[in-house]
Amino acid sequence: MLGLAEHRRKQVRQLSKGNLQRLGIAQALLAERDLVILDEPTHGLDPVYMQRFRDIVREMRRPDRVILIASHNLDELERLADRVAILNQGRLQRIVGSAGPEDSSTVTYRLILATRTDGVAAAFPGAVAVAGRPDEWLVRGDLAELNRALSALLASGGAVRAFLPEQSRLESEFRAAVGGAE
Repeated sequence: MLGLAEHRRKQVRQLSKGNLQRLGIAQALLAERDLVILDEPTHGLDPVYMQRFRDIVREMRRPDRVILIASHNLDELERLADRVAILNQGRLQRIVGSAGPEDSSTVTYRLILATRTDGVAAAFPGAVAVAGRPDEWLVRGDLAELNRALSALLASGGAVRAFLPEQSRLESEFRAAVGGAE
């Protein structure tokens, strides 16, 4: 599962950091347990094995198993976790669930146009151009406002290449929970 067969004749000390990480994941998966704890499991993995790790975790999921992943990688947690416990200085700050309706708070999105258009200011009052990127804008609003503005932009002939949040939901929750602390 983790591509270690080619290294079977090597001593552990001869393995690269990524291969050591893959070995550690393999060891954690050897026993069929109801609780699996993984500490920073993708640290040092290349992109191929990061994706493979995600696939393995998805395959391991079942109602009677808890998979606990300790990680600073919020993207990893957002992709894999049902719930994320946010800790700061060893104290639980909040638990964030992955399911549930999006709130109606104001968020910032990055709007990337496929072609230049003059309709951005009309559709998104308060839009801020991204310095050095003539086809990119930062826009703010709640979900309903953003959808109306995006529809207006498209109706006026705008072509959108990408429209994505500046921060993921988990990043926003983390910043709110720890007050922007590093």
